[in-house]
Amino acid sequence: MNIYFAVPFLALLFIGCNSPEPKFGKEYNSRRTRLGLQKIPDDWKVYAKEEGYEKWENPKMVSSIMNKKAFLSSITTHYDGEIWISEEDLLISGKMFNLNDEEIPERIQALYTFVPMEIGVKKEQVTGWYFSYTGAGAAIRMNAQQVDSALKAWGLDYRYVR
Repeated sequence: MNIYFAVPFLALLFIGCNSPEPKFGKEYNSRRTRLGLQKIPDDWKVYAKEEGYEKWENPKMVSSIMNKKAFLSSITTHYDGEIWISEEDLLISGKMFNLNDEEIPERIQALYTFVPMEIGVKKEQVTGWYFSYTGAGAAIRMNAQQVDSALKAWGLDYRYVR
């Protein structure tokens, strides 16, 4: 074996084998189902990862945006060491609106907190579900029934009411 090939090959092999596994990734899907969280689909990959969070992204996001279709855009997991802090789903309707000369997608953020967190403008202490809607220049808090109704209207089969 050529030494110029062997050294980079072994370095890549070592780095690949020692890459940290995603925390609270797809192996937690059965737990997500029990908690009423969305499962991370098999074809999704980690898009962004830093200490304390991982963002899983829908590989069909670009085509969904181009076709103006509603979709689950991403699932972001927040953690502190081995403690699962929260998980956030970002759902996009496929519609855009203009805000201060910037195109913004109509969206719903579904956040589930495992530990108490201050959330929103009012800094509410929340444990469990917190839903917010952004669209047409408005940002409002929603409940699970409102979210399910909006998602159904968007043509998405995700449910937060259990």
